[in-house]
Amino acid sequence: MVRRESMGYYTGVQSQAQCVIDRWISVEEKVETRIKSFRDPTEPMNPGLLYTGISALTTSVLTRSRALPTRILLPPAALVGAFTYFLPGTTSRVGAYAEELEDRYIPRIGEIRRTSIALSGIGWERVKEGAAAGRESVNNGVKSILESIEEGTGLKLKAMGWAQEVKKEAQSVASVAQKDIKEAVESKSSSGDSEDSKSLA
Repeated sequence: MVRRESMGYYTGVQSQAQCVIDRWISVEEKVETRIKSFRDPTEPMNPGLLYTGISALTTSVLTRSRALPTRILLPPAALVGAFTYFLPGTTSRVGAYAEELEDRYIPRIGEIRRTSIALSGIGWERVKEGAAAGRESVNNGVKSILESIEEGTGLKLKAMGWAQEVKKEAQSVASVAQKDIKEAVESKSSSGDSEDSKSLA
């Protein structure tokens, strides 16, 4: 009777242990297939991962005597930047999986992140439009000044061609001045050499 109970207990423990081992093996296989799915077959992993690790370690060494926020923030930023630069396909696959996890477990944060990215894109476009408008207003101001100079003095500056002509003229003057300076330096050094040879004689 005791033998049957102990054998039943042993069999139960063995089956539970086997169940835990099977679960662990299935989790391990899922993780392995997920990690293999991140790899982009067109990218060589060995040098990319090596460069990524080197950049993170180098940043860690270079920031070791800096302030605490710099020491904490810069090495992971260098790791992510190097990973994005050296393994862009793998980075996009990892990012897609992170978004998938974000949508599954914390959808509110994912919504906030997407909204902030969209708003920052809109802000960047506004900055670019403002810069283009500012450039255009400066160009219009220069044109109006040139037109007023043309009207006041009678000179024909031709606003569009005038800048190109001035640029070419400045380049030619600079090249002539550079040649003159080079010739002066060479003549000075050759006269100094001849004076040294006379003093030795």
